[in-house]
Amino acid sequence: MAGAIMKGKLYITATPIGNLSEMTPRAIQTLKDVDLILCEDTSHSKKLMNYFAIDTPLKSYHKFSEAKSIPEIIQKLQSGQSIALITDAGMPTVSDPGSRLISACYENDINVSIISGASAVINAAALSGMCEKGFVFVGFLPEKAKEKQNALEMYAYLDVPLIVYCAPHNLQSDLEFLFSFLGSRKVAVIREMTKMYEEIVFIDLKDYQTLTPKGEYVLVIEGKPKSNPLLELSIEEHLKYYIDNGTEKKEAIKKVAAERSLNKNEVYQIAIKL
Repeated sequence: MAGAIMKGKLYITATPIGNLSEMTPRAIQTLKDVDLILCEDTSHSKKLMNYFAIDTPLKSYHKFSEAKSIPEIIQKLQSGQSIALITDAGMPTVSDPGSRLISACYENDINVSIISGASAVINAAALSGMCEKGFVFVGFLPEKAKEKQNALEMYAYLDVPLIVYCAPHNLQSDLEFLFSFLGSRKVAVIREMTKMYEEIVFIDLKDYQTLTPKGEYVLVIEGKPKSNPLLELSIEEHLKYYIDNGTEKKEAIKKVAAERSLNKNEVYQIAIKL
């Protein structure tokens, strides 16, 4: 049973990441009962709706329309409409739009509920057998090398795996960057998860060229603490290194705190004295 649909409530609803059987009865019933479904691509989601005989109206909601769409959606919720938020595959807001809408709901005292279901990051963590002690979810890497480096910098010395989403056309370039930045590490390369041609292979990052891109990928990269030469400096010197190299003080404090496993406030107090 999905439970009674409440008016004026947003339902964050998971959809299948590959196999349609992943759609839960609760998710199906929720999508049938709400007044409106927000989705990334109406033509893509229409196929899912047709398969499960869901005739609820669809409205496009994606990262390019997000900012201008939110006031209208909040108004609908405040007027008593129930709305579901879905993504093309998996759980909304996980490397997909939705976080800004959810924040706006909380700011306007609108109820938000989660309808559980498939999530590629959780599936990958379980399938890899590498995440017993936890993991860090990175999502999709940025396009530019410098932005990739900034995205991974604070995680480079952790002893838990990193989980990265990867489109087929970026597989080789992302793996090449990961090898150059992280060095030789074990990586679980998971392809077409839950679909007919699901596959998992384990390679070393240095062997990235052996892979032929085909399908959507999730990468689980082993944690591997390595010696960070900056940790041999004092905290003041560590901060000064980043600031002298053009990093803003706020970002430098964040990096030093992460690399030294310190509270940001501790580092901030030291930064004041610089």
